[in-house]
Amino acid sequence: MDSPNDPDLLAHLREDAGAALEGVADLVERVGGPTDLAQAIRSDLKALVDLELIVPIVAPVSAGKSTIVNAIVGADLLPSRGTAMTTLPTRIVLDPATTAPVLRLAGETVEVLKQISGEVAASSQREVLTGRNQLLSQFDVIVSGAAEAWRAEYHGSAAIRDALTRINDLIRIAEYLGGNAPGQRIQQLPSLYVPYDSGTDSDVGRVVLVDTPGNDDRVLESRLTGVVAQQLAQAHMVVVVLNFTAMDNTAEGKIRDLVEPAVRDLGSDKLFAVVNKVDARRADRDLDEHGVAAFVGMSLGIPPERRDRIVETKALWALQASRLLAALDRAGDQFDPRNDPTAQEFLSGLYTDEVERDHRLRAITPEELRITAERRWITSGIPQMLKLVLDHSRLRLLRTLLDSSLRRADGGLHDLAESVRVTTAAALRAAQEAETQRADLDQELAATTESAARVGEIERFTNDGPAIIQEALARGNAVIEAIRGNRKFKSKRKVKDFIESKSEYPRQRLQVILDETQQALSERVRQAERDPAADSGLNGDLAQRAAGHLSRAVPEPPAVNGTIGRVELGWVSIRWAWDSDEKENEWGDTEKRYESDLYSVRKTLSRVFGEKVEQLRQQAAANTEAMNRQFAEYAGAMLTLLSDYEAALIAQRDERARTAARQRTEIAETGRQTMDDIQARRGRITAYLDHLSELS
Repeated sequence: MDSPNDPDLLAHLREDAGAALEGVADLVERVGGPTDLAQAIRSDLKALVDLELIVPIVAPVSAGKSTIVNAIVGADLLPSRGTAMTTLPTRIVLDPATTAPVLRLAGETVEVLKQISGEVAASSQREVLTGRNQLLSQFDVIVSGAAEAWRAEYHGSAAIRDALTRINDLIRIAEYLGGNAPGQRIQQLPSLYVPYDSGTDSDVGRVVLVDTPGNDDRVLESRLTGVVAQQLAQAHMVVVVLNFTAMDNTAEGKIRDLVEPAVRDLGSDKLFAVVNKVDARRADRDLDEHGVAAFVGMSLGIPPERRDRIVETKALWALQASRLLAALDRAGDQFDPRNDPTAQEFLSGLYTDEVERDHRLRAITPEELRITAERRWITSGIPQMLKLVLDHSRLRLLRTLLDSSLRRADGGLHDLAESVRVTTAAALRAAQEAETQRADLDQELAATTESAARVGEIERFTNDGPAIIQEALARGNAVIEAIRGNRKFKSKRKVKDFIESKSEYPRQRLQVILDETQQALSERVRQAERDPAADSGLNGDLAQRAAGHLSRAVPEPPAVNGTIGRVELGWVSIRWAWDSDEKENEWGDTEKRYESDLYSVRKTLSRVFGEKVEQLRQQAAANTEAMNRQFAEYAGAMLTLLSDYEAALIAQRDERARTAARQRTEIAETGRQTMDDIQARRGRITAYLDHLSELS
């Protein structure tokens, strides 16, 4: 069997696995697989080249995540507050080749930070930050133009901590102001390079811790959850930090839901849990170490055989000890505990009694302080966490990288295979549906052809006006002819009164006939407006479908003004409506007598009435002509619509028939080839994983 520590063997395995991952990423992109899967695999490829083990640290707010990282690196580099601080993830690169901490921002990241700063400076929505005093202060500094310019590198603990504080505050401010996804615009995360000696050879590769956002902010909850999920998708191992003083099923449940996809892909052996702040444990009422392990294991889904991956820590102890040890190293023989703040802070953690603390501060020697700090460091649990999680030789780191990357690729290929099967089945169903749709199109085509033929058969509006006019004339003549009974009078005035009396009722009747005729003609024209659309049946679903398919409007039916204006008979002037003669009376006198001439009355009324009826006829004729013209246009437009729809249906039917036949062939062949490709690549990855298992 090959030696598990054979560098050449692992180098060859690394090269082969890299080629396999490249092929998997290409396959995912070629078949339209999930974009985030392809991105994660390409991230693994880069990690293999750079020999970087990506380890996101996930924690609820105030679990002590930043304190743990600061304790590991031995300096206060990551900012922390009582409320949520981290908004943008930070990469902490534990680099054996680095001699002093340095924060590096890519040029693209610097430009994006400048853009976001400019957008915040231009905002006038200061009120949305009310109650968030730190953010308000930073907002005012940005708006005033007094903020320090962004640069590519920061050196020294204070400068690094200040820069990370400003970055996270800026992103959080921009989020509250409704910025255009400010955090997502930064593609290259800030990278903090810190010295780290694992105690092995110098060529160990690099472990990259990723400080992810906690979340106690309802406004940003969904966005920050997405940020954490994105980092987990690229992880090779996952560290969950929990707060011993605030453990409850709600917080652990949210964390479990977040890390579950990553653990499923990487394996449960890549999940580690750190329970921090156990220095607050009360022996008489809190869970002991075994109880904590059982609770955390159940909460995070860590099986009993993996409970050795649950570690208890006292990060504040470790941070205080690491600060003091660093101060002792810097000062050497010149170290004076009484004048050193790190010594005072360290002893404050050891002694709650102020008098005893001051006594020890005056009496303790630097060597005694070093021994006490080293003991405090060891009992903090951080060394055990480092040994368990971080201290890998180059070969162990590479094996972990390969194992995590290959497992993620294998899980992705499994999901992709299922997706291909589902997609292929759906595509074949779509091909079958195309056959069904073609049959439906045939039915639609038949209905369209029938309706198009009906358009040509629709009779245009035929005016019933002549019959209505003739009826009016007949009724009027009957009224006029009834004016009879001439009489003789002694004066013209009496004749005139008689004629007016005799013609008053007929005139009223003639006006009634004119009004009824006008109403009858108007109603006929209005009816004619409705008839064409109703008779054709083309303003229903078929016309709507045709218009929708062709992106046109349904032709509007004729809309003629069907109102026939009222015609008034008016005053009728009747002249010479009498005759005169002379007659001798009983006294022998001659007197003149006047006889009414009702014939002249009938003649005059007949003429005037006929003229009024003619006016009605002319109005009706004009409406008829307009109606005929517009309906001819309507019928032509509808016929064009249906003819074009028919042509489109024929083309669509034929194309679907060709597509269905082509899809049945292509889908079956493509699906088979893709599945063969996936199975072959999964076979190679399984072989690599088996080989790694043997090496372990």
